[in-house]
Amino acid sequence: MTNKNEPCTYRFPTITCTLPDAGDAAHLDGSESLAQKVREAERLAFEEAFAQGRDASLKDEQEKVRPLHDVLTRTDLAVRAHRQQIPDQCQHDAVRLALALAKDLIDYELTHRSEPYDGILRAAIERVAGQEQIKIRGNPADRKTIDTILADLFPDAGRLDKFQISADPSIQAGGCLIETDFGVVDARIEGQLDAVRERLAVADNQTYGDPAGEIDEEEWLAHLTHRVESGAIIKSYGHVTQVVGLVVEANGPMVQLGTICDIYGNDGTRPVAAEVLGFRDKTVLMMPLAEIRSIGPGSRVVAREGKASVSVGANLFGRVIDGLGHPIDGQGPLGTRIDYPLYANPINPL
Repeated sequence: MTNKNEPCTYRFPTITCTLPDAGDAAHLDGSESLAQKVREAERLAFEEAFAQGRDASLKDEQEKVRPLHDVLTRTDLAVRAHRQQIPDQCQHDAVRLALALAKDLIDYELTHRSEPYDGILRAAIERVAGQEQIKIRGNPADRKTIDTILADLFPDAGRLDKFQISADPSIQAGGCLIETDFGVVDARIEGQLDAVRERLAVADNQTYGDPAGEIDEEEWLAHLTHRVESGAIIKSYGHVTQVVGLVVEANGPMVQLGTICDIYGNDGTRPVAAEVLGFRDKTVLMMPLAEIRSIGPGSRVVAREGKASVSVGANLFGRVIDGLGHPIDGQGPLGTRIDYPLYANPINPL
């Protein structure tokens, strides 16, 4: 025990500073590494939560704008389709405009010529020169021209007895309609324009240029010109008189073996193609190349230009066609530009 009367002495505590050894340094490094891991985990958690929130909100916004996206998609497709149709429509309009101008020019020329034009009348009468009974129907203004042509073609007055000429005001001046015992020759102006229109329609359905819609005008015009000049535009036709099995008999038109004719049914459906197989007296024997249920007595038989042929070209690759070369795959016209005959010329044995 300490005596209260003794003086008090204060003792400072002893402080010892000990430097950390290697093990303590490793402990500090581990603490810093753990802190870094915590910060990294926090960063990853934040990014994941941010991504989840962003995706959730983006999905909601996408649902809101989906109707607008569908509308824009349909609009884009419609614009693309319309852009592809513009060149084709321009082609169709150009053909129709050319036909309208041609008709007006023909009408003006026939009306204002100082001398009657006899080219069509002469060509039509020459076609039927070998027939026995011939009935010519023409415009009353062409009666003198027809008499002059007959006098030039048949100097023998006795041969003129087989011609019967009748005036028909419904026929435009410059053309005629000739009926014989072996078919009819339609040389009317409107009939020839219809023939040109049909030829141009076939060529007009073909594509010229690249798929992007760039038209090769020179190639297109050259093909149209070839279609118009490829044959006579005076139509010859007859009528069905009898159908026996798969043989169709008609009293015309004036054709050759192998010619393809179109038989127009009485119900207004698509004409039936038929190939001329032979003749018996003044009867044309044909084999139809399609269903003949629409054919009946009196059905009109119109001869095509040239013999049987098919369209050929690189555009046939990958397409599906029937026995007549018509596409049946629903992919539109073939776009071929060359017709090749089905019957080739015999090979020279030498």
